[in-house]
Amino acid sequence: MKLPASQQGATLIITLTILVVILLLGASSVRLRSLEEHAARNHQGLLQARLAAQAALDDALVDLRDNRWGGEKPLRRSEATELGRFSRMRAQFDAHRLPPPRYAIEWIEIREWRRRDLYRVSAWGFGAGGARAAVQMLVRRQQSGDDDATLDVVGWRRGRWP
Repeated sequence: MKLPASQQGATLIITLTILVVILLLGASSVRLRSLEEHAARNHQGLLQARLAAQAALDDALVDLRDNRWGGEKPLRRSEATELGRFSRMRAQFDAHRLPPPRYAIEWIEIREWRRRDLYRVSAWGFGAGGARAAVQMLVRRQQSGDDDATLDVVGWRRGRWP
């Protein structure tokens, strides 16, 4: 049986079309997978930075409660201090490749609060891939005894860091 001349090569064209569609689906799935891996790495770096900032904030609160910064009151605009400078706290992350988390304690003078001081505690953390995170807290410190102090959290926010 002889095929008409108009039908010769139709199978080849259909096969090539199906092959191109399969190749396009494979290429798009590889691209989608690489985008998902990139997003997961970015999320992991941001989480690492947030945890480092939270560790620095916790260290700053301990220093504030125990009056460890070396004076009666910190400066109004204190310099940023590395994690563990006063408390000797050590971080459990890869400190060789990343800068250590930092924090700053700023005293805010409010005259109507007696025996209570208001502080702004800011903390910055760094993560893999250049991720950075900032956390800030307003804390009221009340001296209850000679060395005892209590901290009341007035406000908390996760900062934006350009």
